[in-house]
Amino acid sequence: RSGVLYYLRKLAQEVREMIIYNVTILNSDVNRVG
Repeated sequence: RSGVLYYLRKLAQEVREMIIYNVTILNSDVNRVG
């Protein structure tokens, strides 16, 4: 059961990093266009 919690926490961390990465790419694109 604790394995599921560990998996969810790991998944949430990866999703958060992916979102931050995408936001950074978006911001750099906006800065380049603007």
